[in-house]
Amino acid sequence: LGSLPPAQCAGYQVAASVDNPPTTRNLGLFAQDSWKILKNLTVNAGIRYETQNLLDAAGNSAIKLDSEWSPRIGFVYDFMNNGKSKLFGSYGRFYTTIPQDIQTRALGNEYTVFSYNYTADKVDPISDPGFFDYFSIQGGELTQPDLKGMYQDEIVAGLEYEVLKNWSFGIKGIYKSLGRAVEDRCDILDARVGLSDLLPAGALTTCALVNI
Repeated sequence: LGSLPPAQCAGYQVAASVDNPPTTRNLGLFAQDSWKILKNLTVNAGIRYETQNLLDAAGNSAIKLDSEWSPRIGFVYDFMNNGKSKLFGSYGRFYTTIPQDIQTRALGNEYTVFSYNYTADKVDPISDPGFFDYFSIQGGELTQPDLKGMYQDEIVAGLEYEVLKNWSFGIKGIYKSLGRAVEDRCDILDARVGLSDLLPAGALTTCALVNI
């Protein structure tokens, strides 16, 4: 297409430039304490509170996540009571901050239209979107009304013993479970997904931030 005169490239138009500096405001508070229940048993406990406030390109609050409470608890037990053995375990919940890459694309003021037409004598999928099951317009995405933060739970347990001075052997297991995620999806018009009710009539997007 580069060899054609610009006047003949009717299907292309230079878009106006946009300025989209992402802004997010996060708050995190944490409290922790440790108790020596017995001479050979220590218990640690804590709580973390977080909020996330993501602004759109106009500076308005687009996603505000609060009440993100993350409990933490753990213990260390010297089961031989000789300063050489250690049985330990812990549980914690960890919230993930929504990255600004998603914020720039999903809450910004840039639009990207994806369409495909590999046969020259077929209809234009932009003017006749019924040509495909659905088409995709990314940018200025919708947000699920009751969107909640994404987090994972983690459980750690292990056993160690000092067999020689400065040498210890042990075993440790870690279990992680994804409790909730925030997904950037651009297929909400696909009937198989079941998310089309998120799209208001006349909305210029086919994408949304949703919990899965």
